[in-house]
Amino acid sequence: SSSATVLQSLSLLHGEFLLDQSDRMAKRVHGTSGGADPAARIRTAFTLALSRLPTEEEQKLALSFLTSQQTIHAPSGSDAPHRALADLCHMLLSSNGFIHIN
Repeated sequence: SSSATVLQSLSLLHGEFLLDQSDRMAKRVHGTSGGADPAARIRTAFTLALSRLPTEEEQKLALSFLTSQQTIHAPSGSDAPHRALADLCHMLLSSNGFIHIN
């Protein structure tokens, strides 16, 4: 099959295993990308998950996503930049580009 089933997709979105792996990937991205530059973190995350750099459009969308996720996580007192990066990693690990080989 060329796409995930509904149950596979729900498992990826809500499964504890992928949430844990997303957190681990975010730590790796942060350490590998040199830290503070969001564009570098996005490029590193795409490279690790999809073995390619993001397109210009994907880069813009990912930067917007990181910004909005940081705003969402900020009131909880958690490490908002890390949580936002983990959310981006979760999105990439749940994507068809990661799940399926072309």
